[in-house]
Amino acid sequence: MTYLGAKAANLVRLRDDFKVYVPEFTALLWSDLFENFARVSPKINALHATYLAGDISDVQFEKQAAKYIASLTLNAKTIEAAHSTIADAGWKKVSFRTSALNEDGAEHSFAGQYESYVDRAYTKAAMKKYALECFKSMLSLRVISYAKARGFIELPIGGSLIIQEMFYGAQSGVLFTEDGGGNSTVAYVAS
Repeated sequence: MTYLGAKAANLVRLRDDFKVYVPEFTALLWSDLFENFARVSPKINALHATYLAGDISDVQFEKQAAKYIASLTLNAKTIEAAHSTIADAGWKKVSFRTSALNEDGAEHSFAGQYESYVDRAYTKAAMKKYALECFKSMLSLRVISYAKARGFIELPIGGSLIIQEMFYGAQSGVLFTEDGGGNSTVAYVAS
């Protein structure tokens, strides 16, 4: 499930393992969203490794990352299938969220590094736009600098785009903890 990226995998775990209410969502793998992901992703991984090794500058990194992003091609079949599902469900407002492989880890959270777009009107055009914007955040100087500052030597690209129906609660909260014996526990409040 981690192939979805940590954020999406954690949503699935909350919903399925802990039976916590999670607003409806779908997670679309980057490898399904982009027709040429298999060809472009090794180049992105090499770019990340080169930057993390200190072999290129910030400007060089951003220039090359922009080329890779511009080369991506959305998969029309994946977009159409997801759009059909979301339209049938009647979602009017959604959040588009980046779910990366390397976030929410035990040692490094990457909190606030990746982009999320909250409370957006749902349309197929919006899905296309925010798929690219969320993916672009995984190639941002902010993310790669965060990784470099923490001693990463690689930063594999992968994960998914989360599209989640908006839920307007008066209060909400989630607490993740560990019981001292290596067992994870979850407590939540919502009203």
